[in-house]
Amino acid sequence: MKKSFSLFLTAAFLSAGISSTSFASVENTMSSATELSRIQNDLMANDLAVLTQSPRPIGSLGEQNAVQYLQERFSEMGYSVILQPYTDSQGLTGTNVIAVKEAADPNADIFIFSAHHDSVPTTYGANDNASGVTALLAVAESLKELPSDTEIRFISFTDEENGKNGSRSYMASLSSEEKDRMIGAVQFDMLGGLGTSSSVVCTADGQSNWVSDLLQKKNSDLTLKAETASDHVSMQLSGIPSILLMQDGRGYLYHSMADTADTLDLNAIADAVETAVSAAEEIMSDDTPSYQTIASEQGDGYTYRQTRQNVIYFSSSLADTEAYIGASGEHTDHWEQSGDGWTDTYDTYRYSMSWFDADFPMNTYYEYRNGFLERIKIRPEETGHTDQEVRALIEAMYGAPTSEDESSVSWADPIYSKYITLSHDEEGCVVGVGGYSVGLTNVLSSYPVENGEAKIENPEDAKVWEFLCSILPVEYRQKITQFNLFTDGCSNVLAYTSPVQQDGITDNTQFSINIDYYDVYDENGAPRDWSKLTNTIIHEYGHVLLEDDTQIDLSIGTSTHDTAGFIEGSFRKRFFDTFWSDLGDTGVHDYELHPTNYVSRYGANYFHEDIADTFAVFVLGDFPKGDTVAEDKIRFFWDEPEMLNLRAAIRKNLGLNN
Repeated sequence: MKKSFSLFLTAAFLSAGISSTSFASVENTMSSATELSRIQNDLMANDLAVLTQSPRPIGSLGEQNAVQYLQERFSEMGYSVILQPYTDSQGLTGTNVIAVKEAADPNADIFIFSAHHDSVPTTYGANDNASGVTALLAVAESLKELPSDTEIRFISFTDEENGKNGSRSYMASLSSEEKDRMIGAVQFDMLGGLGTSSSVVCTADGQSNWVSDLLQKKNSDLTLKAETASDHVSMQLSGIPSILLMQDGRGYLYHSMADTADTLDLNAIADAVETAVSAAEEIMSDDTPSYQTIASEQGDGYTYRQTRQNVIYFSSSLADTEAYIGASGEHTDHWEQSGDGWTDTYDTYRYSMSWFDADFPMNTYYEYRNGFLERIKIRPEETGHTDQEVRALIEAMYGAPTSEDESSVSWADPIYSKYITLSHDEEGCVVGVGGYSVGLTNVLSSYPVENGEAKIENPEDAKVWEFLCSILPVEYRQKITQFNLFTDGCSNVLAYTSPVQQDGITDNTQFSINIDYYDVYDENGAPRDWSKLTNTIIHEYGHVLLEDDTQIDLSIGTSTHDTAGFIEGSFRKRFFDTFWSDLGDTGVHDYELHPTNYVSRYGANYFHEDIADTFAVFVLGDFPKGDTVAEDKIRFFWDEPEMLNLRAAIRKNLGLNN
């Protein structure tokens, strides 16, 4: 038994009311590691239960309660605790919680373990991210009595969900001396979620650093991936080699009201804790020298790496864009353009980024029109690089140009929705990056479905159809008569369902299910996150189930979305009358006022998306125990015996308990 694990169990017995003097005798009675794991899991289950009593968006009572709980937990462990307030652009205030384990040397290395305690408004946030905070507390418990030549900081950040703002604020508050002493960071975010079976170690760009190498040495099962959607990016962009320890995939219940503590795998969280503690023991040991040299080599001058697979969200706001990349740009230009009764404002922000797998940064200018991202310009010559160098890099990534003339060379990337142009203007070489989409009509392959079965020879296409069939029993696939794979580029429309059109007439006894190929596979044919695909398939089947001829009379309504055609007494009509009759076409404004009326942010857009999303959460989640309107919607499904039978059949196929 590792010393730190024994100390963790000592704390477990104390919190359970067992005196420390009896620890040895109790420990000696333990017959196996199973009992030790049970006690550890009981402590983590208690942390999860307390943290997930309510949603925790920034500025909420739920977040305040989480901060108070964390302050008490860290203080009980003997750490000095600092509360750092942060106020967002809307005037909402959250709090970073920093617990410190001091080292004897005031100039010692500093290592960070972190998580974020906030959640989106529509969820209890068990997986995202009470799971990470629970791991953070467990690591702190394990390390509290160990000697250390390294200062350890345990940080729970606020407002990660709106763009890593809490961690960005924390990094901005540090002195240069502190940053120089910071050698690395481990962020815990989303562990043990339903629909995932393993953990991964991620860096911002998928390139290893000394922290990822150490964790993989401690746990050879960890694979290395790229991920930018957590607070490790804020630390990495501040020059600190940082990693994210998370589950492989987003799981079934991401950002939904069904993300509750009882859906998590505590053993997966415990495994992440064990790996992190093992790494910490080596970092903290007197036998290991300072890591400041290697940290400086790997962190100094780090710039955001814009990979091909990084999606650029054109038409997004400055705040959302900078939240995604985790960095603030330098405002370099502002101008206006006016016409007859209109005025457009333009603003430019400069960033240092590496592009096209280059090992050097280039000045990158994001141009916003009326506050929303319109185009990007890269100026390689400003950092001493030629157009020939850049063209070689682009061709290595994309191959031959899509078009070329005397003034410009262009490449289209329909997979990741980018259009790239290399040209020259009065300032020199410029690489333009803009949005590019082929639209929903870009069908790659189409297959008829008869009696719930399809004959598909293409192996990659067949795997997607077989995956759908592994979720939906054949008796529930009878109204699916067409299966299509299309693409509008990665991360736009993931899938859609529509009634079949015959001779210009909509027939809602037959449906096509359409799945975006490049949201299922990457450009190399490697599978993406199929836990996400699971949720998507069930959501889309919700449209089939609740838009067919038993729910909607198309001889009355103009479409499946026209409330005039909702059949009296149908499930759809009763759901609409109960939850949507006063909202009109969209619930977006209502969501801003009452987010817990919806199982997800996406569902608030339209009634037909809300009912389909609620169906998916009903199938994948447990019986709701709270009193929100969103949970009333879920219970509406639980009151229907036919819905319960369908839920049981799908969950059996997924290997889930009913």
